[in-house]
Amino acid sequence: MNWGSLALRGLLANMFAVCFFMYPFVTFQARMIMFFIFVVLYGVISLMAGFGHKMTAMTVLEILQSAACLGIAVALLYLPLRTDTALIFLIALWAISVGILKFILSYFWSKDIPHRWLPKAGGIMAMLIGLVTLIYINSEKNIWAVSLFLGSFTFIFGILLLAFSMDLRSLQQEE
Repeated sequence: MNWGSLALRGLLANMFAVCFFMYPFVTFQARMIMFFIFVVLYGVISLMAGFGHKMTAMTVLEILQSAACLGIAVALLYLPLRTDTALIFLIALWAISVGILKFILSYFWSKDIPHRWLPKAGGIMAMLIGLVTLIYINSEKNIWAVSLFLGSFTFIFGILLLAFSMDLRSLQQEE
């Protein structure tokens, strides 16, 4: 696994979170464009990470993660999303699918990696955030709170990805 692709995804998640924090009241179209750009970039980086190595279970999971991201991007393009609720539903679906794949992927990491619990924690957190978001999706009045909640999640998720990428980097430099 390339530590650089994890670091890029962590930075991307943190940039997306900053957008949520700085602009919680942006229009629906702006929020949809921000999320579209995020999932496309995240998916492309995952795809490059998946095809950058020989075919193993880890690369298949990276490619599946990419497919989930790019599938949500296609849904954003072609589904007639008219409300923030539909957009938040897709964001929750993204969080759950990426969380499941990150959690499964964590079992394939080498036991030599010191903090291999980080992707597992990120996967669990992503699944929980997605489920909590689905619970509170029922009201247009909650969109501001859900935006801040998703921004918080994305920021923490990005920090976990960055921390794990630094672990991989130090391990690869030792070799």
